[in-house]
Amino acid sequence: MLSTVLHRRLLAISFVAVLCLTGCAPSSPGTGGPAASSTSPPSSATPPSPVSDAALVVTLDGLEVQRTDGADVVGYADTADLVALIEGLVGAAPEVSRDDRHEVDFYNWPGVTVIGSVAGPASVAFTASELGGLPITTVEGLAVGSTREEALSAGAWNGGWDADGDGTPEFLGIGSREVPGTESMTHPGSVGTQFVFLLMDGDLVEQIQAPSNDFSDL
Repeated sequence: MLSTVLHRRLLAISFVAVLCLTGCAPSSPGTGGPAASSTSPPSSATPPSPVSDAALVVTLDGLEVQRTDGADVVGYADTADLVALIEGLVGAAPEVSRDDRHEVDFYNWPGVTVIGSVAGPASVAFTASELGGLPITTVEGLAVGSTREEALSAGAWNGGWDADGDGTPEFLGIGSREVPGTESMTHPGSVGTQFVFLLMDGDLVEQIQAPSNDFSDL
């Protein structure tokens, strides 16, 4: 039997794979998504500082490797490029598994999974706080281990996915932008958005996943 931690991890990775690569929305209409940020209670926590030092930054466009001599960005459009970047930072090849139902491959290293197909776009999920000596953060400075309060103070909004029914969403979204030509499934009639997905374990960030969205290709 899978342990609780492993079972939760597999559920979360599978969830974001479907969410990112097929466009399924995580919540029912009227809940979650960027518009929910206006109803979130104000937080007194001091948000983390934006990234300024050497780091691996998770953005809406891709993974940005920031070093003292400059920065390189690898986008999500090509799975092979993302796999090559992570493999170079880790110094080891991934373990690869296949999800035939959703027609995606999982490239797994300790603390990071790239989800996609060799010839298509990808998403990435981090449970590690650093990779290749580089801390992993969002643009806003959030990392695995950041608190819910810190995330909300940095501009995150509560999502609508409440798997255990305790009234507290299992994910937060941050860094949204509209995607012209799409329609939000959580807010019908509104333009769809992309965002960075923060999976929560209680009140701590457990995973950082990107890119995510609230629309589907109809």
